[in-house]
This record gives sequence, structure tokens and C-alpha cells, in this order.
Amino acid sequence: KAGLPRKAAAILKRMEENSIINDHDDDDDDNGGIIKAKPDIISYNSVIDAWARCREDGSANKAQAILDRMNQLYKKTQQQQQKKKKKRDDHDNGATIVVVRPSSFSYTSVMNAWSKSQQPDMAI
Repeated sequence: KAGLPRKAAAILKRMEENSIINDHDDDDDDNGGIIKAKPDIISYNSVIDAWARCREDGSANKAQAILDRMNQLYKKTQQQQQKKKKKRDDHDNGATIVVVRPSSFSYTSVMNAWSKSQQPDMAI
């Protein structure tokens, strides 16, 4: 069970990388039969929760890093949506923006991770 958060984090990273490639890929017709999923709130929260339940040293840091990344992505998508609203004459290139806004579960899981760590004061 100790390696499960690492595997989950690796899958999430692969999903993130594939979603970046897909957003810039003009040839969506031939993907070799592979469906490339974009990470969503459930994907991120699942990995955060896996790290929160893990007793491995540094697991709280890893959960916190994912939450921080979610916050960055949320801010970035908000900025992209604002730009898109300002440029109403732009043509939509078909790329869908997946809004990944951290939820109360995201924050609670990270606080739980810190409370179980060697640095419980970080949960404050």
C-alpha cells in the first residue's frame, strides 16, 4: 500500500501531460484508439487523499504540493476565461478548459495530512 500514492500521482501527472498535448493537438481524429482523460477535481482529490492517508515521510508535503498546483491551475483557467470573454471575435479552437477549483475536501485532506505528519502545526 505504501507505493499506491506514488502510482496515483504518476497517473495524475500523465493525465496532466496528455491534457496539455491534447489542447495543442490539431489532429484529434487519429489518436490510435487511446482516450486521453483530462484531470478533474476527483482526480486531484483522489491523489491528495491517497497522500493524506499515507504514513510515509513527506506525504503531507506532496499533498500540499498538489493542492498548490490545483490553485495555480484554477487561477490560470480563470485568467484564460477572462481573456476569452474579452476577445469575443476569436474563433473557438475546440479546446475545452477543465476548471479544477479546489474544494473543501481538497483543503480538509491536506489539513489531515499535516495533522498526521511530523509537522502538525502546518495544518493551521
